[in-house]
Amino acid sequence: MLTDREIYLGIALPGLVSAALMLIVVWRRWTIALPAVLGIAFMAGYWFLRRPELPPQDGSDWLFWMTLPLMLGGMVFQRLGARWAAMGAIAGVLVFVVLRPITPAIGLATIWKSSAIAALWGTAAAIMLPWAARRIGAAWILGALSSIVGATAVLVLSSNYRAYGVVGMGAATAIAAIALGIGWMARHGDDNGPGSVRGLSVVVVVILAGLLAGGRFYPRTGVSPFHFHVFGVAPLLIALAYFAPGKRDWPRGVLAFVLSSTVVWCIAIPLAIVAKHAAETPDSHVLPRLGRPAPGEESGRPRPLEIESTDASVAVEHLAGEV
Repeated sequence: MLTDREIYLGIALPGLVSAALMLIVVWRRWTIALPAVLGIAFMAGYWFLRRPELPPQDGSDWLFWMTLPLMLGGMVFQRLGARWAAMGAIAGVLVFVVLRPITPAIGLATIWKSSAIAALWGTAAAIMLPWAARRIGAAWILGALSSIVGATAVLVLSSNYRAYGVVGMGAATAIAAIALGIGWMARHGDDNGPGSVRGLSVVVVVILAGLLAGGRFYPRTGVSPFHFHVFGVAPLLIALAYFAPGKRDWPRGVLAFVLSSTVVWCIAIPLAIVAKHAAETPDSHVLPRLGRPAPGEESGRPRPLEIESTDASVAVEHLAGEV
């Protein structure tokens, strides 16, 4: 059960901040600022919920600090065009930064592999989603991305990582508010669909990669490798609706939303039910089966969140088996 603080600050606040900033964007027609709107809204919820320090005591808080350059990257990509699609590889950089502090627990090879996979996700999304926006409304694409991020948050929350689950839900509400604003702008001819999707797709997919990486490797019963990959490529399912016949964009938008949402929520909802059952029965052994142990756990080393010391150096030594 989520607390009132988590609901109001972690989930509702990002949506309200995003909606307020979108009013300014719609009024001034500043579509170039859309990546910044999402980044600021996401950081607002994260800040009031966790108050991350710099440098972070917990490596997972790098997701907050990396959002600053991510916003700038999204705005640059939106401005420069499709030839800069390789900027989507920022997803790999973020995953590396988030996982680097727990190298002794999971191994450097695992970090490099996860980072490379995330870079591929980000680059593919940066290419495919703006291309798909030529025949699918930008609002529908952002709505589908909001649904995917929301399902990912439920998945991570069900995998025993409460913090990332809550901030992921906040990101989903922020994206939903932006999608509504873009829909309004499109109806009045003020939105450049492919351009808006280009900048926002980088920010969304990078945040998605960070949530999945943290949810996979930080908790004891993290996201399974299968779900890690399925949810990572889920945004690419949106582009499949591009090939649907018809002259109107909205039927393809509905198809994109339904197709991508069905895949992720059909996985997230059953896992959430199982996790709820496990939480209500403390002696149940159902929860550990939600994910597979990471390499560090298979070798007998403790998982990152099992470290009780608040001293980062002691935690790292403990993870390395030195104390």
